[in-house]
Amino acid sequence: MSIPAFTAPYPASWFNRYLDWVDRLPIPVWLYYIFLYLLGVLFLQIPTWLGGDTPYGQFTLERVIGGFWIVFESGTIHYLDKVGKAQMEKFRPLLKSDDSFEDLHYRIHRMPARPIFIITALLGAVILLTAFLDPTSYGPEGSSPMVIVATAIILFIEYTTSPVYLYHAIHQLGVVRKAYALSGEISIFNLGGLRSLSVISARTGSALFLLFVLNYVQNIFFGEQRDFDRRHARGYSIYDHCDHGFCVSAT
Repeated sequence: MSIPAFTAPYPASWFNRYLDWVDRLPIPVWLYYIFLYLLGVLFLQIPTWLGGDTPYGQFTLERVIGGFWIVFESGTIHYLDKVGKAQMEKFRPLLKSDDSFEDLHYRIHRMPARPIFIITALLGAVILLTAFLDPTSYGPEGSSPMVIVATAIILFIEYTTSPVYLYHAIHQLGVVRKAYALSGEISIFNLGGLRSLSVISARTGSALFLLFVLNYVQNIFFGEQRDFDRRHARGYSIYDHCDHGFCVSAT
């Protein structure tokens, strides 16, 4: 008798499909995220050069940090999904049935499509509306349209990924709780499987804590950078000074 194929409890979110695409690339995942970071920084900085807002070759600290947030949240979700899949495999012997494992294994690295779509659609609409009603929210008064558009696009990515990041953490912890409820008899002489779920909870919690810490540090040390009238106070020019063949200096 043939075994019925597993039926997913819900369709995967667009974000998970994006991560699947990253996994299929012919380069290592870590290299992709390095390229993504550099692309994000240049995407923010080049319009300021072309529009005359910043001298050519000068990188502003705010845009260098902006590129980091594009990578951090999506990269962390990607990492936690891989951790969840691996640890759920170790928990498998403690489950009552293979059906339970297939369901949990899917859920631990797949967010449902509907709530993720609603989150990104609502925040995207807010960002677009803000850019239309008050363009100075995305650049100082007099900024070129290219700067405003580039900043709005990057902020769209950042602001829609942050709630997805939080949703992902809550979702994974909920799956861990469900896995405990579906487990069978547990022997005190074989606790390896239980420890595997603890790994998921610990790393998900640590990722949330790290997000809050990094936001706090950014607000403490770089909060003034959000005053657009002082955006260029901490620029770096590749043309001013050279040392050992590497040219960097503060303006």
